[in-house]
Amino acid sequence: MQALRTLSLLLVWLLVPASLSASPHPLATLNDNFAELDQRITQQHTAWKAPYQHAITLTHSTEPQQALPVFESLLETLAEQEIPFSRVYARYFTLAEQLNERPRTARFLLDLSSRHPTPWVKGALQETRARVNGRALSEAFLARLEARRDQTGLAADLGTLYNVIWPHGFVGAAQYKAELAETLIQSMGTGFDGSGIERLANWRYRRETDPVPPEPGMWQTALEQALPTKQRPAIIGAFSQYLAALVASNRLEDGARWARARQMTGDNSPELSMIVDLLETAHASHSQFESALSTVSGLRNSAPRQLASRAD
Repeated sequence: MQALRTLSLLLVWLLVPASLSASPHPLATLNDNFAELDQRITQQHTAWKAPYQHAITLTHSTEPQQALPVFESLLETLAEQEIPFSRVYARYFTLAEQLNERPRTARFLLDLSSRHPTPWVKGALQETRARVNGRALSEAFLARLEARRDQTGLAADLGTLYNVIWPHGFVGAAQYKAELAETLIQSMGTGFDGSGIERLANWRYRRETDPVPPEPGMWQTALEQALPTKQRPAIIGAFSQYLAALVASNRLEDGARWARARQMTGDNSPELSMIVDLLETAHASHSQFESALSTVSGLRNSAPRQLASRAD
């Protein structure tokens, strides 16, 4: 059971960003981030060291996409062994993510699960589908922001803010988020209160030390007051505080519902329309992944005796 839980954590945290408002993480850096895992695998798993090493060699080549079918062949071999499958799949999935081959991973798992319907393979399929769909939602949202020629400044700020809350999981993600947050704060000018942006950047890494989430209500009021000013610092300051409270209290749906209701009462401002879009996109992506995790939990609980955690 522990290893299937590990698969969930790997797919949550080992994702590499490739968004429209931030440079893709370099493939060389991805290989560096996985260097320790690659070394551990090749040292510990002698039965399949050679094919794994071959795949890794290809990831360092000028045509890293050639590593994908090699990884897939190895995953077929390891499909009945939970821990090895989970470890190799994390490496394969992040490479496919970096190469913009996300749909391929879902198709591969769908086919694999028909021949090896183990809880971990089916669980990986559910999580991967959620990640593929979530990435598509996010990229479409960021593209819509880029198209807002009437609000280029605020659109860029909201794109950066979305990248701060996106669950990047590569090694060094905390620093990456901190740098994004600092850049956004600095762009707001002197005297700007960036505590909401900082909370968003740090929440995923410090949530266990802050068990009582802030109440979104007071920041909702602040945002209502900031929107008519049409001032970027005022809007970003209030919205980042509100968004941080929603994220920490797991109430993105409430935020999206409030923003949409405000639109329906007559606020047709472009500022609010982009905020509605961000909240609805974040909620939809989060909901899909939560649903996938729930399915994985059901698979784990319904077939605990099927778990096979052999090392080779």
